[in-house]
Amino acid sequence: MNKAKKTKPIKLKPEERLTILNINCRSVNNKIPELHQVIDHVQPDVICLTETWLKPDIHTAEIFPCHYGYQIYRDDRTSDKGGGVLLAVTNNFLSQEQPELKTDCNIIWSKISITGIKDIMSPHSTNHTNTTNTH
Repeated sequence: MNKAKKTKPIKLKPEERLTILNINCRSVNNKIPELHQVIDHVQPDVICLTETWLKPDIHTAEIFPCHYGYQIYRDDRTSDKGGGVLLAVTNNFLSQEQPELKTDCNIIWSKISITGIKDIMSPHSTNHTNTTNTH
């Protein structure tokens, strides 16, 4: 399980936006250069990847090298082909996986803390019920 970094959250200025990139990969392994190009261009705060088709023997650093500066959360499908989700949250924000919200689906919940803004609970799954709830 990934643990949250112990850093102080940053305060966003009103003109700043939280940028979220959501991609249905249908296998991220054969699209890594394209993924890196999009990340370099968009510079998202949060990246949600569905249908990653990753397996536990594939190291996260093969997809997201450390220099990108993201906290990575994964839920790989181990039983069949396909599935799998990956959530990447910039190290500029405090984020913490919420394993108590885990279900039988490929799903990741992360709490994202941004100073001056209510915490964001970010579910990420492959069951087409992706919504972001604020508390």
